[in-house]
Amino acid sequence: MTQPVEQLGSQMAVDSPSFENGAPQQPDVDSVPVEELERELPMVTDGQIELSDLLSRVVQAIYAELTEMAETLPSMSDVVRKRTLADRAVKTKKQVVKLYAVAKWSRDAETIQKCMNITSFLGAHHRQLEYSADFLQRLKADLGRVRLRNHDLLTSLDVLTTGSYLRLPTCIKKSVTQPVPLTDEEVAKTLKDMEKAILYRLRMSEIIPVEMSRYKIEDGRVFFTVPKLFEVSICLTGPLSTDGWFFVHVEFPINLKDETTGLQEFPRIPTGWAKQFISQEADTRLGYYLLAESAPDRPKLPEGFVDTPLIRLYNFLEMMSLSYQLEILCFQAERMRSLGWGEHLSIQMSPDRKTMKALYWVRSASQAQQPQKARQKPLPAYGGSLTISIETVKMRSARTPEQIVLARVQQRVKLGNTKPSDEVQPLRLSVTWEPSPGVLAVKLPPSDLTLPWHELAMDADNLDFESVLRKVIEKHSRALLVALRAKLEQDPRGEFSEPGVVVAEKDALHLHLCTDEVVTMNVDMRSGRLNFKDINDLGVAGRASRFYMVTLRVHSQPEALTILSIAEEKARYLGYQSYRTRNLAQQVLEDIAFLDFERIRASRQGPDFGTTSNVSLQGLSLYDYKDWNTSDSGTSSGFDLTIHTVKELYSYCCARVAYINVERQFKNRNIPYTHVNPANGATQPPETIRIQSSLARCVPSLCVQATDILSGAPAAEAAMPNIRVIPLNWWSDSSAQVITCVKLKYVQQPLGKRAGSSTIIRPSKRIIYDTTEAVVSFLSEDVRTCVDEFLEEWARVSKMVVIAREVAKMSKEKLWSDIQLLSFDLQTVEFAYAPGYAVSITCEDQLSLDGTKFILRFTRPDHDDPADSFNPHDDAEPFLTSILQQHGQGRLAPSLERLVMVLRDTLPIAVELEKIRKGCQEQSYHVDTFAKASGWYRLLYPTFKHALDFRLLKNQRVAILDGSHSLFKPSHVRVDSSGSAPQSSNSTKTPSNNSSSSLNQMSTSSSSSSSNAAAANELFLQPIPQFSQIAKEAVSEAAQAGTPNLVDITVGVICETSAVGVLAQNIHRRVVEKLKR
Repeated sequence: MTQPVEQLGSQMAVDSPSFENGAPQQPDVDSVPVEELERELPMVTDGQIELSDLLSRVVQAIYAELTEMAETLPSMSDVVRKRTLADRAVKTKKQVVKLYAVAKWSRDAETIQKCMNITSFLGAHHRQLEYSADFLQRLKADLGRVRLRNHDLLTSLDVLTTGSYLRLPTCIKKSVTQPVPLTDEEVAKTLKDMEKAILYRLRMSEIIPVEMSRYKIEDGRVFFTVPKLFEVSICLTGPLSTDGWFFVHVEFPINLKDETTGLQEFPRIPTGWAKQFISQEADTRLGYYLLAESAPDRPKLPEGFVDTPLIRLYNFLEMMSLSYQLEILCFQAERMRSLGWGEHLSIQMSPDRKTMKALYWVRSASQAQQPQKARQKPLPAYGGSLTISIETVKMRSARTPEQIVLARVQQRVKLGNTKPSDEVQPLRLSVTWEPSPGVLAVKLPPSDLTLPWHELAMDADNLDFESVLRKVIEKHSRALLVALRAKLEQDPRGEFSEPGVVVAEKDALHLHLCTDEVVTMNVDMRSGRLNFKDINDLGVAGRASRFYMVTLRVHSQPEALTILSIAEEKARYLGYQSYRTRNLAQQVLEDIAFLDFERIRASRQGPDFGTTSNVSLQGLSLYDYKDWNTSDSGTSSGFDLTIHTVKELYSYCCARVAYINVERQFKNRNIPYTHVNPANGATQPPETIRIQSSLARCVPSLCVQATDILSGAPAAEAAMPNIRVIPLNWWSDSSAQVITCVKLKYVQQPLGKRAGSSTIIRPSKRIIYDTTEAVVSFLSEDVRTCVDEFLEEWARVSKMVVIAREVAKMSKEKLWSDIQLLSFDLQTVEFAYAPGYAVSITCEDQLSLDGTKFILRFTRPDHDDPADSFNPHDDAEPFLTSILQQHGQGRLAPSLERLVMVLRDTLPIAVELEKIRKGCQEQSYHVDTFAKASGWYRLLYPTFKHALDFRLLKNQRVAILDGSHSLFKPSHVRVDSSGSAPQSSNSTKTPSNNSSSSLNQMSTSSSSSSSNAAAANELFLQPIPQFSQIAKEAVSEAAQAGTPNLVDITVGVICETSAVGVLAQNIHRRVVEKLKR
């Protein structure tokens, strides 16, 4: 379309400014709103920050410092803690005051912002004026060389004739005319074609490092993944074989442990200048030889070599990933220095940024410059170094044999006889630990200062410099504590050489100075100093400052590690005379009348030195003093009162207090006792292993007779004559204990799940049983009540031992092979009294006024089905328990035998009644079975007026009776022909005339009395109709079946226990038929 010249001119005239009196007319400035003018001003934000961001950062910094101070204050002394709190308060106050001043100044921030915007606008206007002036000056200089080009006649004619342009330049068309965009289908097809070209290129000609063998092709590009290094995507510039690759994106799969700030500083996907640098460098390495054609100065590919851009890309990104990790580790290390490690941790980075060296336990300049004695070696400036570097690795160690073979096969197949232009350069992060020799003036063997390589390795999935540094420091600290413990224990002065004086834990040493005074010595994690701390509950005021001074002294001169040397030096300064040992006279030692020095010396110098058989240990003189002869030469008599001897004296006093508490209980009960030496070859109880005092064998034990202490106690016959009583932990007032050892007469090995396979079992907290020696040890937590607690536990344990022993004897002596002991653990005995039927017995309330209480639990151990796991004896548990509870002194064994006999004899009755109950329940005819006594069971019918009684008689006989009949009424007996009584063969069918007349009279009188009783009280049980006839028919049927020893009486039947099942079913069936009529 063309446009007339006049119309174009008129449009230009409208757009141009109007002129008046030869000058352009400007719009009225006053009519423009101020807001619109302010919007035209440029916004200047250089050197400014939001007040909210500043407030947030200050608050977070204060909170972080408070958190760090809360973690570090407990390990400081009282003086350093107060000074640290004061410094921190002053520093925080300064920050808050500065923040308050900034907040006050921010009230005028809007006005200052406008001024800065106006200043920026005026500056920009000034620069434009200067630029215009400079441009006009250059234009003036260049106008002399400017020539007019040839006239465009064709365009002039077109404008004059048509009024418009017909031939616009091509550049104008390209810049104005928008190209037609591609459709979605065309874009998808282009990406698919590119993916096919990439796949063909990778499969046929491109050399791929085996480390980058994991790749996927999608979205028109290929993604290479190298675990723990990088993930990169690249694309081809075209489908031709000569087209090169170009970089798209990269991601470093690096994870930081519990770090949010580090992720912001080092994102997984680089941004900004880092992404720009990586993109430019990656494209340069990918097209290294392709750019040689356009740039003559670039090196060209030699003959016989093939370009391998993917190898160059891998080498570059591998170095970038490892450098990225090293920078993160450096950032974490610097962050640790800012969080309290700054004085004792030094970080050094090499100029090429490939090596980082961390020095821990750095000594300050003032400490390093302290004058040392001539005989002392100079202390190291730091405790050790941890070096992390990027180093080149040999190909054979970097790749597996499988990867090496795959690389060779790929090169041979794709390249043939040619060679690749580049080779893979394997790299890794190497961590090296170098501890300094002579830290704390202690020589450590190199074998104690080594860590496995996997503990020092850096994992990109969990990058944490602090954890690796702590592993190194903990290993170094433990090695130092082990060496210091050996140094203390091997001290020639012997102050800490006794067992139990120096106790080592995981990260500390406990030094037992005297009594309960314990000093803890550990190595500070940050500074490497030896810290001393008093862990006594009753700490002396002002002691923390003295420990702090000792810590500083030891840190400056580690060779003077013993606190005693510091005390001696101060004593010499004050003019006092001090002694490490002091030989006292005989008169002084005579005052300590409770010590037996001859026995102590004998126990210290071995069993051959002397014997203690003649030592008198009676009454309060637990350690009677003995005379000794001192030589005239003036040498030591062996009784030098050293610090160690004072400790022993105090320990002996504590032992005497514990023994007096035990002896007082024996005296109150009129129990005689004697003292025995525990070192005379006696077997030590298992609990005495916990004794840590070196004087344990020097203190005698108490011995009492079992007949005295167990007088009146149950099952006293189960114990051996001598019983030992040994106080434990007497060196501590608050936790003194007493252990009483009893050897059993009868050894019964524990059985069951709770017994275990060990020779030492502990069924409860207060009982330990040695199965090999048959020794039961009773532990009492309170010395003042140890005798009562022993008697209570003995009553329970002794009865269980007797029960287990008697059960084991029954199967042998009584020839009851089906009786088997199932479980025994000193508190519960479980045994099987019949195949598939078991009972467990537990004893409680030993010392109650009501007597011993036994608890019986009946089970069926071989039945897993809940429906068939019920033991019918469970209903008679109260009556069966009374059999055991009625035993007298020494009568537990006969009572247990009676209980077992009752269980065995009544088992057929209980089992048969349970079958009858289940059978009736299935037929919806509900009967009830229950126990009336231990040998008396009743079957009650639904009317509650009729019942069958099953009573256990002597010699394993059972009486099946009508429940309404009393056994105390006289009745005539009729014996069956198959019985043992001498009767005729037809006696069961035709009784004698005398018997018939007597029974008829008795039946008549019984019927009349029963009717009168029923009329008087309907609540009583009624006779079963025609029960005598039912009994006769059941006896006859059983006799014909061959059942022996049946006795038919008027109101029931007497039979053996083995025949209960047959008779009970027959009688019950007939009774039910009678009652249903």
